[in-house]
Amino acid sequence: MGALAQSDSPAPTSPGAQVRLGNAYLDQNDYTSAMIWFRKAAEKGDAAAQNNIGWLYENGFGVKQDYAEALNWFSKAANRNNADAQNNIGWLYEKGWGVEQDFTEAMGWYRKAEFSKQATDAKYEGTCVLMLTVGADGLPKNIRVTKSLGMGLDEKAVETVQTWKFAPAMKDGQPVAAEIAVEVDFHLK
Repeated sequence: MGALAQSDSPAPTSPGAQVRLGNAYLDQNDYTSAMIWFRKAAEKGDAAAQNNIGWLYENGFGVKQDYAEALNWFSKAANRNNADAQNNIGWLYEKGWGVEQDFTEAMGWYRKAEFSKQATDAKYEGTCVLMLTVGADGLPKNIRVTKSLGMGLDEKAVETVQTWKFAPAMKDGQPVAAEIAVEVDFHLK
């Protein structure tokens, strides 16, 4: 079973322990053994294991690189509200790997992944309002929260908006800086 030391103790049966063992094999670049343990945990519905299997397929570690299979495994984990898997699906759509490149779809998946663990566990939803300056270059500057949600969501809203590019305001046919309000909605499905 790979380079990990063998012992007479029984193999782990809990999904969490199986994922940890799979991760230990990953650390040793033993992708075949990692996959064995991730599959055992994934069969029990463990979202972290499902995400890890998707990652192995996405990168072609220990298996033939297969973006469709990666998406399949990421989707299983995302349906269990695994933020890493949701982020990984966004990445596939952003890059157009195994799917038609679609930035809107990518942003939708990134937004699902944005909920902080605390907010997700509390099933917390709402709208954060930000004020910012859109520069003549279309980039957001001086972002500040004017309606806070707390639970880590304000920070997620600011992080997200920092990645956006806006159409700048125009005056006399020239782009100019303008102050705007932006609402960032957080809703669980």
